[in-house]
Amino acid sequence: MKGDKYLDLENYLKNSNKDYLEFTFEQIEGILGQKLTPSAYNHAAYWYHPESHTFPLAWHNAGYKLKNLNLKSQSVAFVKDDASGHLSMVTKPNKILQEPQRTISRTKPSIEIDIVIEKGNEFLKNLNTENSRYLSWEHCYTAFADCKELTEDKVDFLCLHLAFYLASWGMYRGSSFLLWKDYLVHRDAVKEIYNPEYKPLWGISCNDLLIEDNLDLIIKLSDKLKTIYIDKRKNIDDFDGVSDILITKILMGTLGCVPAYDRFFVDTLRTYKIAAGSYNKRSLADLTQYYNDNREKLDDFKKRLFVQRCIKYPEMKILDMAFWYIAFEKAEDKE
Repeated sequence: MKGDKYLDLENYLKNSNKDYLEFTFEQIEGILGQKLTPSAYNHAAYWYHPESHTFPLAWHNAGYKLKNLNLKSQSVAFVKDDASGHLSMVTKPNKILQEPQRTISRTKPSIEIDIVIEKGNEFLKNLNTENSRYLSWEHCYTAFADCKELTEDKVDFLCLHLAFYLASWGMYRGSSFLLWKDYLVHRDAVKEIYNPEYKPLWGISCNDLLIEDNLDLIIKLSDKLKTIYIDKRKNIDDFDGVSDILITKILMGTLGCVPAYDRFFVDTLRTYKIAAGSYNKRSLADLTQYYNDNREKLDDFKKRLFVQRCIKYPEMKILDMAFWYIAFEKAEDKE
């Protein structure tokens, strides 16, 4: 039966009668009577996705959810899933999620962190140019972060910021349905983003992104935004969908919780085997792992950004800007 290899862990959790449990990887190996695979030590994604890995079935079948995972300290915590009881044997992906279009090797990313930092610094130079389009993200993110009470006037103000930021980053091209709408097309999205339920996502750290509840919350908000914009798109053209590029650009510009999965960002992920190139939980888990694996240098870069820009750049924005610039520069060199 699928998952029998980890049945001892499943039974241990079922018999614990505790709402919260913490283990080191070594303790889990003691329960199982066998060593964990190298993937468990090296890849956060291995601890998720029971549809592709049997390991997570051990706690899913026992009625637990992954709460905290720290590959560096080799520790993990589980919390009782009281809200929904036992999870199904195989969890279907959320409708916004798609399986990667091609398999991404789980080997070490083939780009040195020093090169990533270098490209981040080159992106930073553009921020210091007066009226640069690169500043649109700062204006939008700051406007949302500074809004403490969502009045109707504030909704109007934030819609303008969001619309201009999206236009600066290519989402108002001639083929876009947004081009046929005024800026208030974003009203419902702005109100949804300010739902108190999504408070944990504002500027979320990569460590907190390893909490399964937070990943689920991102997907829930993504689905909500897709529904909103699909409705707005009606009667504009024959296409009845909304791209992940639009959704992730909105999330990056407002909450800073996920990178924008546009052409250049995705090209870097795939070229250097950093993460899956499709927007899904596995890709986000791999990105958080990449940041945590290189936290010392990336945090140092983030501190220098704060000194220069007086804005606390979210960790996902750090990856977003550096990875985007790597592929953008390569495309520019070809022209």
